[in-house]
Formats: sequence, structure tokens, C-alpha cells
Amino acid sequence: MRWVSYTRSISSRIGEENPANTIAEQNANIEQYLKNKGYRISEKYSDRKRSAEAADGFDRMVQDGMTQKFDAVAVDSIFRFGKTLPFAIEVLQKTFYPVGIQFAVVEDDFCSTDRTADEVEQYFKEKAIEKIRFEFIANRHALVLSARAWRNRSPEGQRYTNSY
Repeated sequence: MRWVSYTRSISSRIGEENPANTIAEQNANIEQYLKNKGYRISEKYSDRKRSAEAADGFDRMVQDGMTQKFDAVAVDSIFRFGKTLPFAIEVLQKTFYPVGIQFAVVEDDFCSTDRTADEVEQYFKEKAIEKIRFEFIANRHALVLSARAWRNRSPEGQRYTNSY
């Protein structure tokens, strides 16, 4: 089985756009995960630019996948596979998987090679719910901080305290 990896500098999670783990760490995690499963990487695709719109490596990987240049793709986090989670689901579950391209997500210890189609579908449903929950909490936290800052200001715009 020909495995490739995909890494990305930017996460699609709100509040985690520039996470600490680097491309090198992602590659190391992926390589170790696949090694433990008896596989090795034949090619690496990466989007290193610190822009949410960066997708040259991703686009090249999708094109190569559609021409069957590899059989499986590994990623460190589902939130690093493309610009958004819905986009990742579209490519992995609805484009690659139906044509026989398998995938592995290291942080979730999820590898489609040893899962049923129902388990793959359930995995993506759970990830979508997780993202909604994460964004709700992040947005709620931002609103609470904003409300606190608003309460600490006088009508003239001067702060009553030094803390927010």
C-alpha cells in the first residue's frame, strides 16, 4: 500500500489557527504511527505558509489521489487536513474513500484500513459535532470576556479598574 502524508501549518479550529506543533513534529508523528502499523510514507505533501488560504500542497495531493498515485493518506490531525473540517470530510469521506483511498488520523488513532464504512461515517459525524462544540465554547468565552470588559468601563469610556 502506497502511503502519503499531508501536513499543514494552519489549523481549521477557531483559536488554534497557529498551534504549537510544527510541520516537522507532524511528520514525525505520522511516520511513527505508520511505522507501528507496518507502513511507510512514499511521499509528503505540505502547506507551510502561515495563511488559512494556503492549499498548493493540498491541491496537488488531491489531484494525485484522483489519478491513483497513492492508496492512502495520513494526517496528524483532521483539523489540519484542508482549510476547513467540512472540506476535509468532503475530500476524505466523499471523494477519496469511495474510490478506495484509505486514510489515517494520528491524533485520533483512526485508520480506515481496519474500519467498516459505518465506522468511517460515524468518525466524521463525531468530528463535526466536536468542531461545533469547540466553536460554541470559543465564541461563548469571547462573549463573556467582551461583556466583562464592557462592564468595567464608565459611561464616558473610562475604565473603573485596571483588570478585564
